[in-house]
Amino acid sequence: MQNLKLERETIKGSLKKVFKEIEEVNPSDEKTIQRLLQQEQVDDKAERVFLLDNSKKDILFAEETSAEEISKELNDKENFRDEVGKFRIECEYLIKNLKTLKDQENKGTKNEKPVKNLHLPKLEIKKYDGNVKNWINFWGQFRKIDEDADLPNEDKFQYLIQSTQDGTPARSLVDSFSPSAENYKIAIDQLKNRFARDEILIEVYVRELLNLILNQQTSKEDPGMALSTLYDRLETQLRALGTLGVTSDKYAAMLLPLVESALPYELLKIWERNRASNNLKFNNELQGLLEFLKTEVEAEERVKLAKSSFTVPKSIDDKYTVKTLHTESLKTKGKQKFSCIFCESNTHASQDCIKAQKMTLEQKKIHYK
Repeated sequence: MQNLKLERETIKGSLKKVFKEIEEVNPSDEKTIQRLLQQEQVDDKAERVFLLDNSKKDILFAEETSAEEISKELNDKENFRDEVGKFRIECEYLIKNLKTLKDQENKGTKNEKPVKNLHLPKLEIKKYDGNVKNWINFWGQFRKIDEDADLPNEDKFQYLIQSTQDGTPARSLVDSFSPSAENYKIAIDQLKNRFARDEILIEVYVRELLNLILNQQTSKEDPGMALSTLYDRLETQLRALGTLGVTSDKYAAMLLPLVESALPYELLKIWERNRASNNLKFNNELQGLLEFLKTEVEAEERVKLAKSSFTVPKSIDDKYTVKTLHTESLKTKGKQKFSCIFCESNTHASQDCIKAQKMTLEQKKIHYK
């Protein structure tokens, strides 16, 4: 018993010296590598101590030792195990930190990018509401969190809860799991199975595309929505299908006549005249039609810019300026019409009538009547 105890204390003493040495290591010191090589020796010595602890425990139980002494021995054993665990964590941290420093040194200053002191606004993930057609936008943002190797799964689960809208099917599904590291991957897989199956997403975007085309009722009198709006919405739906692996050659033949029927009447005539030349440049007619629409939208924007750049707005108050009033007075000068009540002449006003000057007051009153 005494020899076992002496051997154990000797090994524990040497281990504690190593623990102290590791605590004093400078993470940027190259000699750290040599010191950390002692970790394998520490693991070996620690296992030997654990075996000796178990042997001593068996002896204590066999000799019917007091409960107080057994309790003390077990506490010492657990405390030493905690010290070994702490040492291993420190070693892992130092090794990781040292590798990072080495990588930065190897890159050199030529590859270093200047630090930007910009205070960018905080990004907020749009909460997912369980609508299938909003999945791609949501996952495009949340994927960065999901693929972050340095972020524990427990934290990822909390972010997932915060990123789903309260009271929606998505939140209900996430809340059905306890927020643990093990359940995070399960919750993500369930969300994808419920809202992100490719066949469902493809069906949703095809329906959206068909609704867009069918609701765009056009004629000579009613051209429908603006060309730029139509093009943007068509492009959005087709790109969404592209992200799901549905290439344009799989649906071009079906969608081309529908897209053509959604075009304004005059634009459709222009497209028909240019169809042959456009098809020579692109793999299929639908791709050529979209490129044609893009060109027309750009031309429409250039025309608007050209028209608006040189238009001088006319002031509402121009007619009340001195200049305009003087000009109007010159225009009307000499064109004034007169009417005399005394002699019925149109060459002078009543107050300028010579005939009236020879009349008595009674005679003038008669003319006034």
